[in-house]
Amino acid sequence: MHFGGLVQLQGMLSIFLGSVERLVGWQFIGLEASALFDLAKKWPASVAFVPTAFFAAIIPAASHVDAEGSLEQRRAHLQSLYMKGSRYANLCTAYFCGLMALLPGPIMRVWLARPLTDAVALFAILTVATHFSMLTGPGTSVLRGMARVYDEFFNSIPNLITLAIFLPLAHWYYGQWTPLGIGISVLAASGCATVALLLRVHHVLRIDWRAYTLKVLLPGLLPYGVAALIAWPVTRMVDSVTRWQGVGVLVITGFCYSIICLLLIYGMFFDDSEKRQMVNIFNRLRRDVVPLGVEYEQ
Repeated sequence: MHFGGLVQLQGMLSIFLGSVERLVGWQFIGLEASALFDLAKKWPASVAFVPTAFFAAIIPAASHVDAEGSLEQRRAHLQSLYMKGSRYANLCTAYFCGLMALLPGPIMRVWLARPLTDAVALFAILTVATHFSMLTGPGTSVLRGMARVYDEFFNSIPNLITLAIFLPLAHWYYGQWTPLGIGISVLAASGCATVALLLRVHHVLRIDWRAYTLKVLLPGLLPYGVAALIAWPVTRMVDSVTRWQGVGVLVITGFCYSIICLLLIYGMFFDDSEKRQMVNIFNRLRRDVVPLGVEYEQ
């Protein structure tokens, strides 16, 4: 029960919690329910790989920061690392999950041609559950970099306990085991576990909740708001055209959604240093791309 063993135990718990809805669905409903969860979770699980790349970089950075300087200096650097990692990982996750959670019907209609009602609802539910899970990534990465692996149980244990509560409640409410009830139970348990871990991380690092809300949580809500504004007209358009025309509608929607989110986040949430960094990135891309285009024409 030291560092390596705890990491392995956490890995096994993560595997179980990552597939618990399929396990419960197969056990109590049948193989069709397990396949339904597989379809509904395919996109959210794929999107999770993008912010996960942040977490792999945070672990060695936290180890390095935690090994140098006085206690106050280490805490200040870890706080900065955690807040920045949480801010950008949440923005990255929200960018994908916002559109997927508010447009599950059009996406699945184009993807599967004839999406099932339960699959559409589960797609949205599991997308939000994935977003909750990604909120814990920076915290668990910093804790692991500080060799505080045991603190990660503040996520997995509450998740297991709340699942043991919400799953029977869903069965009682619907009168039987249903995919929708299992999905809602997973979402509720994921939300409770996320809050439990954030409370622990913020206690260890002494993070100000007001600063976390303003810098991390609020910017992550903006993509959901943008997606909510375009959800109804996009759904109507996709429902009224052919499947391949629907692909075009979603491509145009994704482009417009990306531009609107970028402009709003840049204008409303980025500070001066982030705006300068964004302008520098744009200028560097322009310098790199334009010469390539000139050389290609020559």
